[in-house]
Amino acid sequence: MKTCFALLFFLSMVSVFAQDEPEKIDYPKLVASGKSLNAFVPKGWKIIAQATGDLNKDQQPDIAVVLQCADTAYIVRNQSFGVDSLNTAPRILAVLFRNKQNNGYALAVQSNHFIPRHDHPTMDEPFAGIGIDKNGVLSIDTHFWYSMGSWSTSEHTHKFRFQNNRFELIGYDAHHLHRGSGETTEYSINFSTKKMRTKQGSIEKNEPDSVKTTSFKLAQLKTLSESTASFAWEFQGLLI
Repeated sequence: MKTCFALLFFLSMVSVFAQDEPEKIDYPKLVASGKSLNAFVPKGWKIIAQATGDLNKDQQPDIAVVLQCADTAYIVRNQSFGVDSLNTAPRILAVLFRNKQNNGYALAVQSNHFIPRHDHPTMDEPFAGIGIDKNGVLSIDTHFWYSMGSWSTSEHTHKFRFQNNRFELIGYDAHHLHRGSGETTEYSINFSTKKMRTKQGSIEKNEPDSVKTTSFKLAQLKTLSESTASFAWEFQGLLI
């Protein structure tokens, strides 16, 4: 539970800094289809990351894209510790399937909350990128580092595969480091095989002090569509 509490602390800090931010976020509904990627970018929004690859195994180049609101009202001032100002704008993750019949794209999924926002002045940018590998797995990378308030830093990767007509969470990897002690903990979870590997060690050593593999039960895989936010699901003492 130690890691769970540490990440809870991270997320609680995220919600503290919002004094100049608009009270309500009005997420636009993306169009169902379009001839190009730009057709899915609403007015007042911009692309901050994208990846291309075959996600639904039809040998067509699909697109995963992260959009961010360009409204300057989300650039907030800070009069305390950390940066002087930062862009707390909301983000949208969208997946577009290529349609070889008309060379256009169809919206496969829109997630308004899975990509974390940069909304605390002592926090580094939490979104680290997206990718699509040769097997059609969509990966979303995040990073938590604070200039003050916590000695912990962590890297995370969520892995989704399009199967059963939806994007299911099939894997999760995390690396946690205590900057004071140098202690490290790594987690690698395969939700398809229901196996979890945990490594504990130190940055001073090339090999881990311990490696443990455990099995777990899971009735149904989580999906991207049902995820209200990243790190909102408590699983095996972790927030995923």
